[in-house]
Amino acid sequence: DIHQLEIADFLELAAARGKFPRGQGLLNATCRLNVAGIRDAELRGEASLREMALFGGVLGQDRPFLTDLRFTFTGSHHRDEGWRLSALELRSDPLQFQASGHLDQKDVQLTATGSLDLAAMAAQLPHLLSVHQKTTIENGRVDFSLQAAGRPDQLTVKADCGTERLEAVHAG
Repeated sequence: DIHQLEIADFLELAAARGKFPRGQGLLNATCRLNVAGIRDAELRGEASLREMALFGGVLGQDRPFLTDLRFTFTGSHHRDEGWRLSALELRSDPLQFQASGHLDQKDVQLTATGSLDLAAMAAQLPHLLSVHQKTTIENGRVDFSLQAAGRPDQLTVKADCGTERLEAVHAG
């Protein structure tokens, strides 16, 4: 278990090795690993980042702030089944994401869905998203899904993306 760990030093370390952003935030996490013998394992966990502020690196001039970001996962590895992702979920103010599937040496089956609040993302990342300085995105959502299937060396990927109620105002 991790309780109220300040992540600023970890972000600084990552930024020193590449174009990662710097910042701060508080990490809380719980992870449980159940093992049966040496070949079967189940992993379950959840993590939250609170009051996360980022700057620099790939973000350029933008300085996003997330009040609460939650991440949960459940997965396993069994000798006869390979890796199985029972559930993966990411939730924050602007993003909702869910995924599940399995992966072994012969077969991959992965499914992911999600939605993104465009107004919130554009307000947090106007430069990265190249939103004109006189334009404000007032409403909108992007829904997306992804499916990957096949052999690990020959995947077929299908992706869908759509927007709803997109409203933008340009002053000038």
